[in-house]
Amino acid sequence: MGFLVVHNGFQTFDSPAMVTGVTQVTKGTFALGTNMPNHVRSAAELPVFSNLVFAAGTTFDMNGNALAVPNFTGAPTLANPGALTVGESLAADGTNLVDGVMLTSASSLTFAEGAEVRLLNPARLNKDTKYLLCMAAGGITLPAGGELPVSADLPANGWHAVLSADTKSLELVYIPKGTVLIFR
Repeated sequence: MGFLVVHNGFQTFDSPAMVTGVTQVTKGTFALGTNMPNHVRSAAELPVFSNLVFAAGTTFDMNGNALAVPNFTGAPTLANPGALTVGESLAADGTNLVDGVMLTSASSLTFAEGAEVRLLNPARLNKDTKYLLCMAAGGITLPAGGELPVSADLPANGWHAVLSADTKSLELVYIPKGTVLIFR
């Protein structure tokens, strides 16, 4: 179990290693395989991260590589993205959402079966406002059934992740208990 902090610079991973614990990017760019620009690697060549945490304003340079991460926290800009798959949770901070900060990608984003959105600082959110969680130009794929549960440390959690009709953005919407119809 480890803790890696990347602050104000580049951290490059080029070897297939298991990076357990938390990899936290507080400033700057976190890059995969940048010693060979635009060299797409096989999944066996990439490190396996158990938990990636990005501060607002950071960049995740995927160098065109597809990557599966169990737990992804934050709202970086994905540079040179390959497809990103979130296996267990995408954690979004209410403070960032209020400020309009979200995960953005020019590629695709997939949520594996059983994945969820975890809200951090949910008290900062206004129930009358929709918030963008993420945007992916290549589309967002939800688990079978199209449901992505939202968990928050609130007694009455009415927050829902709603996929846009064009499947390129995922919004956080508060829906009170009862029956609500959403038309697209």
